[in-house]
Amino acid sequence: MSDSTKSDAKKTRTRKPSAMQKIRRRVANRDPAEVLAFERRCLVVATAGLLVAFVLWSVAVSTDFWFHVSSESGDPIYINRTNSYFIRSHSGLWTICKFVYLNGSLTGPAVKNCHNHRLFPSEEFIQKNPEVDRTILDYTRTETAFAIITFCLIVMGFGFGIYTFKEPRYMFKRLAGGVHFIGAAAVLVVVEVVVNSVEYEEQYLTDRHPKGAVWSYGYSFVFAWLTFVVLLMSGITFMICSRKKKGDRSGGGQVDDEPHILGRM
Repeated sequence: MSDSTKSDAKKTRTRKPSAMQKIRRRVANRDPAEVLAFERRCLVVATAGLLVAFVLWSVAVSTDFWFHVSSESGDPIYINRTNSYFIRSHSGLWTICKFVYLNGSLTGPAVKNCHNHRLFPSEEFIQKNPEVDRTILDYTRTETAFAIITFCLIVMGFGFGIYTFKEPRYMFKRLAGGVHFIGAAAVLVVVEVVVNSVEYEEQYLTDRHPKGAVWSYGYSFVFAWLTFVVLLMSGITFMICSRKKKGDRSGGGQVDDEPHILGRM
């Protein structure tokens, strides 16, 4: 054996373990009951996070501050079709509020005009209302539909999360985690549709979004993103804690995550 070969073999024997190898060894040497107790605490936090997500989503959906529209220069914008001056507006999934000067005059107080979005208006209403067309109606229906679906998914995920403490099988944890991921995806759909609807209004509905106006996000939009983050983290937590652990026993003596054959009792 040459000197270079001996040197390489010596380096191989004396190589220090990597950080990942150290972590794996440390995890492997931990007491299974201790690991299970830690995962259980993580699941409790993730399940409690669903209550936070429900509150955040309730605030986001029930308020009409998803985005603001205002004059870029700060001066009122004249709208010829309605003979009024546009000051600013804020809108949500269900309601839009506009502040305007009526009758083509800047004298007197500004008027606040709020109205709910019509999801299924008549054909006559669509033809007469310059702020509505079929495309924006599709956007609005999609937003409200997925907002309601998200509520159902959060409640369903919370129920599955609670059930995993009664039946701590890995399959139920994965089911709960999957529901959390679907809920996060539904929130993302609402956010994306809202952004697309604002961009559409800016380009085609000048009565709702006048030329010379700019838009910005409101706190309802921020709450929607926070809901997405909470649901995503809850889903990741449940998936990480759903590893199969055959024969591991918790402190209470129950076998956790032992695979079952479904369909035959």
